[in-house]
Amino acid sequence: MIILKQQIESQTIKFIPRFYLADTLILRNETTNVSVTLNPTFVVDGYYLKCDLILDLKENTFYNLTVLNTALPFTADNGIKTVDNNILTSDMTQFSSENSLIYRDKIFCTNQNKDNYTVNENQYVANVTTNEFKIYE
Repeated sequence: MIILKQQIESQTIKFIPRFYLADTLILRNETTNVSVTLNPTFVVDGYYLKCDLILDLKENTFYNLTVLNTALPFTADNGIKTVDNNILTSDMTQFSSENSLIYRDKIFCTNQNKDNYTVNENQYVANVTTNEFKIYE
């Protein structure tokens, strides 16, 4: 899972892909089921593939990340096929058997610090009392 913040500045998405060529990134909001297709510039960084993006993310929301290489579709045995424009369905959420899937992951958007993240931040406050309980056996 990739953790990003809700901000208007550029953020880096870095991952280990199946293949080191990519040209399309699809981000689908799991709550609204709305997909956004982007064409960022991917850069190889050691064993990683990374891109810098400015994303319109909502805090406490999960997103599905799909990275594709639409220019070079591959079969399961990595044999290069001819380019086919019908690789993706019209809503770009389902893939045919000859897809060009490079990477798939989840993104969670939060502005909290990753080290001390809690789902109950500012929502649950423990009640502190001075009651003393005695148990007799």
